[in-house]
Amino acid sequence: MSLYTQIFVIIIMLGFLYYVVSKLRREQIEFKYAFVWIVCGIIILIMAIFPGILSWMAAAMGVGLPLNLVF
Repeated sequence: MSLYTQIFVIIIMLGFLYYVVSKLRREQIEFKYAFVWIVCGIIILIMAIFPGILSWMAAAMGVGLPLNLVF
């Protein structure tokens, strides 16, 4: 992943997480739905910051391609 793409994904995910938390604080979304979005957002954010994690996990689990681990 290029540095530009990494920075772009990180900025988008931080904005997304801010949006979900603000909706949760104003009680416009239920906690059970917000929790799922926050967890998914944090996972994507971690993978954007450390792009080698997915390759490492795929190799550790014996999966041929890291993309196959996602699906």
